[in-house]
Amino acid sequence: MESDAERLSKEVLDEVLDVIFAAREIEIDFIGLKEETFSLAEFLSRNQEDVIRTITFTANNNRTAELLHLRVLPQFVFNHCGFHMLHHIKSLVHLLRNRSSTTPNLLHSRPHFWSLYDSIGRFLVAYAAQKKLDSTKWPWNYRSLRYGELERMFLKLLLRNHPELIALKAPHEEIEVKVSKLNVQYARIIKKYSGLIRLSSALSEFARTSADPTDDKTRVFSLCVAATNHWCLLFAASRKGRLEIFFCDSLNRDCLKWGDEEIKEYIQQRREERIRTGKVPWSDYLAEANKQSLRDIILIVPLLVECLLGAAELAVIEAELLVKVIIAGLGELLILHMGRQPSIAELLQTFGRVDITSEEELLLHLVLPEFLMSYRSLLEDIELNAERRRRIPSIYLNLLRRLTA
Repeated sequence: MESDAERLSKEVLDEVLDVIFAAREIEIDFIGLKEETFSLAEFLSRNQEDVIRTITFTANNNRTAELLHLRVLPQFVFNHCGFHMLHHIKSLVHLLRNRSSTTPNLLHSRPHFWSLYDSIGRFLVAYAAQKKLDSTKWPWNYRSLRYGELERMFLKLLLRNHPELIALKAPHEEIEVKVSKLNVQYARIIKKYSGLIRLSSALSEFARTSADPTDDKTRVFSLCVAATNHWCLLFAASRKGRLEIFFCDSLNRDCLKWGDEEIKEYIQQRREERIRTGKVPWSDYLAEANKQSLRDIILIVPLLVECLLGAAELAVIEAELLVKVIIAGLGELLILHMGRQPSIAELLQTFGRVDITSEEELLLHLVLPEFLMSYRSLLEDIELNAERRRRIPSIYLNLLRRLTA
C-alpha cells in the first residue's frame, strides 16, 4: 500500500516534470537543402572528440567498412542505458532524414533525452492502466514503469505503440528504418528460433541492398543489443553502395578491443569508485554481471558487423556460439575430473569405440552423459529442424549426437 508521503512525493515530482516538459519542442525535420553526398560518418567525425575509436573491418567476402564508436550523452543514472539507446536511434535517424551538414546533432542533447525518457515513462503508466495490468507487481507497478530500467519486454511494446518511436519506422520516400532487438547473455544469443531466422534473413537482405550502388534510398538497420545487463546500439546506414556503421554505448567506454585483463581492471576501478563516492558497493554478483556484459559486447559486435557486410549469417553464428558454450562447459568438467581437456577429435574417437580400454575412457562414459542430459531436447530440436541442422558445423553436430546417444 502506498503511503501518503510516497503519494505526495510522486504528485510533486509529476508536477515538476509537467512544468519542465510542458513546452517541450516537437521535433520537426530541419528545413534546408539536402546534400546529395551527405555522409553521416563525416558529419559526426567533424569533432574528433565525438569519436572514441574507428575500427576498420575487412570481411572474408572482401567487403570493408569502418565502424565509428561514437561518444554520446553520458549515462549518469545507473539504470537508464535502454533509454539512452533509444535516444541514440532517434538522434541518428533525425540526422539522416535531413541529410544536411547544418542539422543540429541531438546525440548530446540533454533536453531531448529527458523529453524522450519522460514521455516513455508516462506512456507505460497509461498503457498499464488501459490494459488493467497488475499495478502491485513488477514490472507494472508505478515506480518500475516511471523510474525503472527499460525492460526487454517493453522494447517491442514501445516500438509498436509509442508515437515518437512509431515515427522512426514510418514509411518515408527517402529513408527506410528497421529496428530489431538481440539478447546476448553469457556468450549466447538468446532468441526464439523463428525470430532468429527472421532477423538473420533481414540482416542478409540489408547486406545485399547496402552493396548496391544504384540504390538511392537511405536504409537503416538499428540493432538494440541487450548484453547481459546493459543496452547498447549497433547502427548501420547505407545509400548508393556506401555503408556506414556506428556503435553507441551510453557509458562511453573504449571497450571494443579490450581483453580480459582490461575488463577486470575496469570492473575493479568502478567498484573502488563507487565506494569512494559513497554509492552502494557492487556485490560480487553485480560485478560479475557487468564483467560478462562487457565480454558479450566485445564478442557480438564484430560478429554482427560480419552479418552487415554479408560475410556471415546470424543463424549460423547462433549455432556456433551455442555449441561452443556446451564445449566450454564440458571442458571445465573434464579438467575437474581428468586434470586436462581432451580435444574434440579425441572425444569423437573415444565415443566411436565400443570397447573401453582405459580409466579415462570409463570416466568419459560415466561423466559426460549426465552433463549432456540437459542438451538432449536441444539435439532433438536440431534433428527435427533441417534448416538449423544445416547451420551447425558437422564436427560439433557429430559430437553432440555421440555424447547424447
